[in-house]
Amino acid sequence: MVTLLAAAACTVRVPDGYDPPVALRFDPVLSVATKAGSGLDWPAGLDFGVYLWDYPVTGNYAEGTPWLTDERVIDAGEHYEPVSKKLWPDRLRMLHLLAYAPYGSAASVTRERGVEFHNVGTDVDLLYAGPESGLQKSTSGTVETGAEGVISLSFLHALCLTDISLRCNAAPGEEAVVTDISLDQAYVSGDFQSLPFPLWKPSGATATLTFFKGSQALQQENAVVGESLLMIPQMLSGQVTVKLRYTASSPKTVTTEHTLVSDPLNKVLESGRHYTVTLSCLLESMTLKMDIVDKDL
Repeated sequence: MVTLLAAAACTVRVPDGYDPPVALRFDPVLSVATKAGSGLDWPAGLDFGVYLWDYPVTGNYAEGTPWLTDERVIDAGEHYEPVSKKLWPDRLRMLHLLAYAPYGSAASVTRERGVEFHNVGTDVDLLYAGPESGLQKSTSGTVETGAEGVISLSFLHALCLTDISLRCNAAPGEEAVVTDISLDQAYVSGDFQSLPFPLWKPSGATATLTFFKGSQALQQENAVVGESLLMIPQMLSGQVTVKLRYTASSPKTVTTEHTLVSDPLNKVLESGRHYTVTLSCLLESMTLKMDIVDKDL
């Protein structure tokens, strides 16, 4: 027993040049617009693409050569890994990384312009990550995660999210029911590049977006009505139109239909932001008072 304890306490010297094979793996997360925030769970089964360049530890990433080009990365259980089962390069090499999701959605990925999406709409939540430089193999855990060979990868939203919040000042005996909410003059397609900074170029004709169609009684407190819609970041100058059915019960019950139109939004929408257009329905004048609140997605 004494001999066994003594042997366990010995320190094994790692030989110079020790460089065992280590599998390249990823832990993707959804991040807020700035990387300072905490990540959110990655959607189950969402594959992504990675581009990697390798270069010597004494060099610069701009001098790197392509190492993986549009490699599909899939869920492998505990982590995500490239379909090619790629190993890290030797410890004297480093990696420069750009990534996007969903896999196959990017038109181009380069070190100069980053991730590019061309002529895309808003039916898919487009994501991008990087650039990340100085990624290097560690046999005892990487700087990024502390797990051997694993890169923690924070993805940002290329699109933004918009919803409409409504309230009304109905008095006792009054009721306002919203039946339709729409926003006009919105671009619904465009081109995107992530470098040197996130940039959208809207394209095509503008359209009217429908946020709600149905029947919902408005309350004194603000509440989101209808859908939250993904949108192309843009200079948004359109107006919100709200259709109301107003009922007054004194001195007798009378129901009337009204169409209320907001002032032009005149708001610049940016990637990775969540915008709430807050509208107060002033029933005495049948007008809308507007405010716009935005936060990280």
